[in-house]
Amino acid sequence: MSGFIPWESPGKIPDDITGWPAEFTKRPGLEFVRTPSPLDALWWDHRFGKPYDLTPTDMAETLFAGLPAADHAYAYEYIDHKDESFLLSARGNRGDVEIWGGGVALELRKDTLLWDKVESYERGHGVGKKMAGNLLACAKRFKLPYIEVNTENVCSHLWADAGFYPHDAVWLALRLDLWRRFLEVRPHASQRSLEILEKIITATGGSSNPRLIQAIARLPDLVPARHTRDPRSDGSARLGQDMLVGLNWSGKLDVSVAANEERLAEWLKS
Repeated sequence: MSGFIPWESPGKIPDDITGWPAEFTKRPGLEFVRTPSPLDALWWDHRFGKPYDLTPTDMAETLFAGLPAADHAYAYEYIDHKDESFLLSARGNRGDVEIWGGGVALELRKDTLLWDKVESYERGHGVGKKMAGNLLACAKRFKLPYIEVNTENVCSHLWADAGFYPHDAVWLALRLDLWRRFLEVRPHASQRSLEILEKIITATGGSSNPRLIQAIARLPDLVPARHTRDPRSDGSARLGQDMLVGLNWSGKLDVSVAANEERLAEWLKS
């Protein structure tokens, strides 16, 4: 967290660790893949229990609040007092059908909330925006400057539009992909969109540029269904969305910068 101070484990583990062991034991809808130790529980109590009154269950429900599906199931892959981090996976089901799945890693030593392996199996539920809002709220609450996203395929345009900029290796892959797509989209793009794309793919320098990423994501022209790369599209797709389909996305946003936080907040309202 901003001004991070490493946690020091005590020489003796107290007998009255808040919530131990009941809050760190498997229950319906919540499991622990790696059983937390008393020291893990003590670290949790110090970081999230006393200051925020958050149990592991509370944390899961906070991070995944408001996401669709009747049943949410959570699993802590680990809680690690040495690395001052945890990894929480979650899924939303409607009956026997999984609607979405993903994981959140909170890494205090890296000042980062990471939403990892994001996948939404049905469209139109607002999973991406809702999760982005949850991450922003938690980052502000815990005073974490960075939000990071690793996602796959069709969600990429959401995060680009929100202002997340890809790591340089992803940006390079995106530039190469745009070169290949440039001729394909010509018949479906306006002159203005083609000018924007040409400027982006011919730009010099290897670093990503948030403004250019957003410019791609917001291209409004429509790509007919028979020409879209989106395997789940049953109709036409916006050019900006279609350009980013098929690209694994790894992006980061510094929400301690007011302009970035404001851009994300505006996107959440759009």
